[in-house]
Amino acid sequence: MDATKDEMDWHLFDPIWKSTTAYGESLFFLREAASQPAGAPLLFEPTKILDLRSASGETIYAEGVDFRIDLPSRRLLLTEDSRIPCTDCRELYRTAEQDQIIDHLSGDESVKLLFGEGNFFHDLQAQVTYNHTEPWFGAVPQYQGKTLPRTIEKLTAGQPLTLCMSGDSISAGANASGCTDVPPHMPPYGELVARGLEQHCGSPIAFTNLAVGGKGAAHGVEVADRAASLQPDLMIVAYGMNDVGRRDPQTYRDQIAAGIDIIRRQNPRAEFILVATMLGNPEWAHTPAETFPEYRNALASLCIDGIVLADMTRMWTDLLHRKRYHDLTGNGVNHPNDFGHRVYAQLLLSLLVDFYGDEN
Repeated sequence: MDATKDEMDWHLFDPIWKSTTAYGESLFFLREAASQPAGAPLLFEPTKILDLRSASGETIYAEGVDFRIDLPSRRLLLTEDSRIPCTDCRELYRTAEQDQIIDHLSGDESVKLLFGEGNFFHDLQAQVTYNHTEPWFGAVPQYQGKTLPRTIEKLTAGQPLTLCMSGDSISAGANASGCTDVPPHMPPYGELVARGLEQHCGSPIAFTNLAVGGKGAAHGVEVADRAASLQPDLMIVAYGMNDVGRRDPQTYRDQIAAGIDIIRRQNPRAEFILVATMLGNPEWAHTPAETFPEYRNALASLCIDGIVLADMTRMWTDLLHRKRYHDLTGNGVNHPNDFGHRVYAQLLLSLLVDFYGDEN
């Protein structure tokens, strides 16, 4: 992708559940055994590979030279002399003496996990664009025109919209290339949503991001007065990754509800999107996989008129039916890469824009 072009390059309105072209699907090539070629799975069986390049977009790889397609396994395999980076599976599990580590493998504190912020994983990943004929196999997000009437009315009329977001490091933009200042400089998902709405609806979007890395749902209460002072038409609330390890979805629910109440007391017309977080690495001790649906359900219980759920927990679960965690991660444990940020944005946009032309 050419970083000098505008946001059309991000294919915000060509999501994986709608398009028969998979754009910029991320890949992390793993070698499972010395006798086998390194490979990476695809979401769909390709009919034609249109483009395979580095995650930065700067290096273009050639079929038959750098990779080949294995249709029965729905994978791309590296050739012996491939220029594409690959990682030995054993390198995902490390010792305290090695670098690029984080504590620790669930159930074994002596085993560290491969970890890296900034563009560490970005430099190890690739992106592929290809045609396919398979239908999307997961849940399809539904347009929420009737549940967010004031927001949709403004967007439909092309009127200015005030958009505010609170959340954790994912929402702050962690590991999006635009925040780590490396090509292709893709903005994080909040900014993508704002740009997408401007692009599609013609509404000027005033976007304020109050997200802070390392924070949980209590932070949403702390910044609620500041958010309310902005008089948001639409508030995106996106916590959970730093909350799930506490295994206390009731307190999480109470804190999210408290933040909503503070904002609504000062701005009764505000509407909300509650984002159920992506999954953390299921092997990481601090992101127990079984807790994520409980936190998603806690958010769902708050959804009434003017409050909707963006179920990234379900979307990430569906992605992992065919992708590996390291295909999608930005840091190895709890952040998305560029592809993940784009899926976040596409999911939120699908709640606000009628992709299919028929209201639900």
